Amino acid sequence: MEYSVSAVRNTCFAILSSIETDLRDVIGYAALKAGDVDILPEDVRKISSERFTQDNKDRPDVIPENDLDLLPYTDFADLSKMLHAKSKLLEIEYGQDVTKVAQEIERMARARNRVCHSRPLEEDDLPKFLDLAKRLLVEFKDLPWNELRRFQELKEKDPTFVLRLQIPNFWQAGNGAIRNNIPYPDFDETSFLGRLNERRDIQKHILGPHPITTVVGEGGVGKTALVVYCLYEILDIAGPPLFDAIVFLSLKSPHGDRNRRDS
Repeated sequence: MEYSVSAVRNTCFAILSSIETDLRDVIGYAALKAGDVDILPEDVRKISSERFTQDNKDRPDVIPENDLDLLPYTDFADLSKMLHAKSKLLEIEYGQDVTKVAQEIERMARARNRVCHSRPLEEDDLPKFLDLAKRLLVEFKDLPWNELRRFQELKEKDPTFVLRLQIPNFWQAGNGAIRNNIPYPDFDETSFLGRLNERRDIQKHILGPHPITTVVGEGGVGKTALVVYCLYEILDIAGPPLFDAIVFLSLKSPHGDRNRRDS
């Protein structure tokens, strides 16, 4: 089963999916030409295997023969590692500094996670993805951006095609090491706007030594949305899980009391 997302999220996904497909083709072609299909770092192989299993859970007899079968299950962060690792081979083949491409997609890794892991989007995620697509096509034109060019053509002919896209559930594999019941945000269509200082302060307090952090304000100013966004950001902090679980409990009055407080 796949989950539905907004047009903005789908457009971001169409761009990043195109970039990932093209980079996988670049790496896979170079690996085959060099006669070396052992191309995935161990940590990348592990998570890609989990995604492979999730995608083929109805066909348990299907197993990957080698790393090339796992390559379609690599994401921005995985691909940047391989671009760095295989940079000399790729530069011989394509004559471009692929480490610069790796740096470009590394900068978008967290935005990529927001798109594919059902995290709240930021207001500049879509402009950044559109700008990334443009820069890759202009500055790294010697690389075969077949899928990315196809996206650009489809966007020109029929911008609504993104509404028919669905993000596969297997991208959730290996994600969400912290168990949680954080509600899906109600601001996905518009993304979360601003409040950078407040977000930093709340996250600092939640991750600090204090056992209780209270967010206060008039009803309707966005306290719940702010806290929900901060909790999603904590889920995506790199490294070992910081908490065993995040439990969200709403204390809203069922009668819409003007003096209600949210938690």
